[in-house]
Amino acid sequence: MEHSIKAGLMITSASDYNMEICRGANEACKELGIELVIFFGGSVDPNVKFVQSSDYQKANVYAFANYLDLDFLVIPASSICRTDQKTREAFPKYFHIPVVTLNSQIKDYPFVVYNNKKAVYDAVSYMIEKNHCQHIGIITGYDRGVTAKQRLAGYQEALSSHDMLFEEKYILSTPGYNIDSGNLMNKWLKENPELDGIMCVTDDIAYYLYRELEKTGKRVGKDIMVAGFDDKPESTHMVPPLASCHADASFIAYLGIKQGYDLYKNGSTQNQYIDAHFIPRLSVDCENHEETEIGEFILFCRAEKESNEYIAQGMTQYVFDNKLVYSSNYQKTVWSFFTYLLDLSVKDCTKHYVYQQIGDYINLIFNEDDIRYLDLERLFLCLSFLINTENYLNMEDKIKLQSFKQYIYLQMISSYNYLLLLKEKRYTRRMRSIGQVNKGMLFESLNDDIYAIADNIPSLGIHNAQLYLFETPVMTYEFRPFIMPKTMELIINVENGQRQPIKNTHVLLKDVLNLAKQPYKILTSIYSNENFYGFLVTDCTYFDLETLEYLSNQIGISLNVNAIVRELNSISNTDELTHIYNRRGLIQNIKLLYKEYKEVSENLYFFIGDLDNLKYINDTFGHDQGDKAIQTVCEILNDIFQTHAVIGRLGGDEFGIAFTCKNEDFIIHIDSLIQERTQYFNEKYQLPYYVSLSYGISVFDYNSPFDLNHTIRLADSLMYERKKEKHLQRGKKG
Repeated sequence: MEHSIKAGLMITSASDYNMEICRGANEACKELGIELVIFFGGSVDPNVKFVQSSDYQKANVYAFANYLDLDFLVIPASSICRTDQKTREAFPKYFHIPVVTLNSQIKDYPFVVYNNKKAVYDAVSYMIEKNHCQHIGIITGYDRGVTAKQRLAGYQEALSSHDMLFEEKYILSTPGYNIDSGNLMNKWLKENPELDGIMCVTDDIAYYLYRELEKTGKRVGKDIMVAGFDDKPESTHMVPPLASCHADASFIAYLGIKQGYDLYKNGSTQNQYIDAHFIPRLSVDCENHEETEIGEFILFCRAEKESNEYIAQGMTQYVFDNKLVYSSNYQKTVWSFFTYLLDLSVKDCTKHYVYQQIGDYINLIFNEDDIRYLDLERLFLCLSFLINTENYLNMEDKIKLQSFKQYIYLQMISSYNYLLLLKEKRYTRRMRSIGQVNKGMLFESLNDDIYAIADNIPSLGIHNAQLYLFETPVMTYEFRPFIMPKTMELIINVENGQRQPIKNTHVLLKDVLNLAKQPYKILTSIYSNENFYGFLVTDCTYFDLETLEYLSNQIGISLNVNAIVRELNSISNTDELTHIYNRRGLIQNIKLLYKEYKEVSENLYFFIGDLDNLKYINDTFGHDQGDKAIQTVCEILNDIFQTHAVIGRLGGDEFGIAFTCKNEDFIIHIDSLIQERTQYFNEKYQLPYYVSLSYGISVFDYNSPFDLNHTIRLADSLMYERKKEKHLQRGKKG
C-alpha cells in the first residue's frame, strides 16, 4: 500500500489568525495531494519541558504528534510559546520528525517569518507624515513575545526617525479582548486626551478600540487616526475601514507546508522572509484616496482603449485588496461580473434577462466561504464608476441607469444581510445540537447510550468523527510530564454523517488515524480538570473551531460528570462489607436482567441463600468473625455463579442471586456444587467454625406481571424448608 504523506499543524485557539493558518495549510496540502492533521491545543508556558502550560490539558494533544506516523510538522512557535524565547527554542526538539516553524527563527529549524517591524514603522510614519499626528500611542497585549517586541520596536523607531519623543505613558498593555480591555482603553484615553494617533498590534485590539472611541465621541479617521496589524478580512468591513499592516497568516502557513514538503522529500529547504506592508484606509485619512486611485485607473484604461477584460482584471485585483483567495473560480466570477457590466449598454439595463444575470452573479459572489475576502467598500466604489449617471446628458438614460444601480445595490445588501442571518441561525442550531450532545453524554452506561452523541455530531456540521478514550483516564498535572498509553479505545465512529458499528474497540495509538479516511482532520484533547480522557478526531471546518472547542470541552465535562455519577451509583448500590450489590443495587439489576431474558424467552431463576448459625458465630467468636463468615459465603457464591448472574446481599446474612443457565444440569447438581465449594473454602481459611449456608431457588413467571417480592417469597419458603430439614438431621445426630 502506497504511503500517504501526512503534514501536521499546531494551533492554539479558535482565533481568526489560527483559522487563516489552517486555511493556508489546507490549500497547500490540497495542491500537494497530501493529508493535513491539525492539533488544536493550547499555549505552552516558560521553563516547561512540554505540556506544562496555562491551558496544559489542551496542549496535551501536541504529544500525539510523535505517535501518528506524521512526515513533517509545521509549528507557529510564537503563538504556542508566547512569552519565553528559551521555551520557544526547546519546544520543537520534543518532536522526532522534521519541523518547520512559522513567525519564529529557531536555530537548526527551517522557518517562514514576516518582517513585522517594517510594516509598523511604515504605519506610524504614515500617521506622522500624512496626518501630521504629534501624539501617537500604541496598544499591545500582555503577551510580549518576539512578534510583539518587533512591532513595538517598529513603533519606537518610527518615532525616533521623526524626532518624536517616546513616552512610556503612551503604551497600553491589555489582557485580551474582553470587558477588562475596554475599561483599560477607556481609562487610558481619558488620561491621554491629546492622543491623535494609535497603533494597535492586532486588528482585534483595533476593533475594541473603535468601540471605546465611539463612547468618547472621537471620530476614527477624523479626530484620531487608528491602524491595526494582520489585515484580517473583517478589517475592511469596519466603519471606517481599518488601515492595517498586511501579513496574511494563510500565506505564511501555505509556504510553511510547501517548505515542510521539500524538507520531507529532499532533506533540506530554504528559509523564507516575507515583508508585511502597510495598507492605508479611511481610519488614517479623512480623504478617500482609494476613490481617486480606482477612478484614475478606469479613466486611463478607457483613454488607452484597453479591453473590458483588462479593466475588469484590474478592478478584481483591487477589490480583493491583497487578500489571498485560493479559489480561482471565485476570482473568475468577480472578474466575469465586472466584464459583464462593462459590456452592457444603457439599453441593456432595462432588459429582464440582464437583471436575472446580475442577480445570479450577486448570488455567486455573496457566498459564505469567500465573501469575507472581498473589500465591500472597494466593490461599491468600482460599481459607482462603472455605472456613473453623470456621464449621460439624456435624463431618460440617467433614470434607467439610476434604477439599474439601485437594483444592484439592493440585491447586494439583501444578499449580505441574508448571509448574516444564515450565520446567526446556524450558530443557534449548533448550540442547540451541542445541548443535545451534552444531554446524550449524561448517561449511566457509557456503552449503552453513547449512540446519542454520535447521532448528534453531524448536526454540528461534522461529517466524520472518531472519539478515542484511554482505557482509564490519565492523570496529568501542570509542571509534570505524563506517560502516553500505547492503546486507546474507539468509542464513536461517524463516517459521512452516519454512525458506524465498531468491530474492534481496542486500537494501537499509532493506528488511530486509519479510520479517519478524510485527508483533512483536526485533533482535540478530551479532558476535565486533571483527567485526560483521550482525543476527538473530526473533519470540522476551520471556520467552526469555536464549535469544536466547545464540543470537546463539553464531552470532557460530561465524561467527568458521568464518572462521578457512576461512582455515586456504585457507592449507593454496593454493600460495603462484601463489595457486591446491596439490596437496592440487586433489585435494579434484576429488573434489567428480567427484561433482557423475557425478550428472548429464556428462564430466569432466583436463588436466595442464608448463612447458617451467624448468631452463634457472633456470640462465640465475635462480630469480626461473623463478618468474615459473611464474606466467605459471598466468595462461595461468587465462585459458583461466575457468569450470567447478578449477586447481592439482601441484608444481614441473606444473599440473593438472579441467574440464567443454558444447561439445566446446573440446577440439578447445585446442591452438590455448593457442598463442594463450601468444603473448599472452609479448608482454605481454616476458620474456628464451619461455614455453611441454606438456600432456595424459584423461577420468574413471564406469564404474570413482574413481582420480585413474590419470587423472593417462593425461594425463601424453600430455603426455610431446607433449614428445617438441617435442624431435624442435626437433632437426630444429637
